[in-house]
Amino acid sequence: MRDLRVIKNEKGMQSILVATVMIPLLFMILAMMVQIDVMAKANQAVQEASFEAARAGVISDTAVDTALDTAYNWCGGALPGWSKGDRVDVTANLVGSGSNQELTVNVAYSVPVFVEVLFKNSGTEIIKVNGVSKMKIEEKF
Repeated sequence: MRDLRVIKNEKGMQSILVATVMIPLLFMILAMMVQIDVMAKANQAVQEASFEAARAGVISDTAVDTALDTAYNWCGGALPGWSKGDRVDVTANLVGSGSNQELTVNVAYSVPVFVEVLFKNSGTEIIKVNGVSKMKIEEKF
């Protein structure tokens, strides 16, 4: 009769242990990549919004009101919470008089944090990005 031996595969348990450690680590890395991508897009959006708002305000007769409206309407559907009083804060200041006026537009956006565990040690649950643009108002003809 044949001698039946049980062949043990000792690598099976090791593979399971490695998988239980690596899968959560890979998900954390993926979540971090998504968070960084959202922060980069938000940073680009606030820079563009502040520039376009200052540009629109400079050519308008009501510089501050036009700049505020332009900034609030800039990324309405692109970023979550981009509306007045939600996650975005816009300020516009007109300094100077006559032909020596400068319009400064500041746009601040609170980036949503998807995985709070990643950012708990930073002391804040909110990540803010800011964009500032300053333009001189020329004489209108």
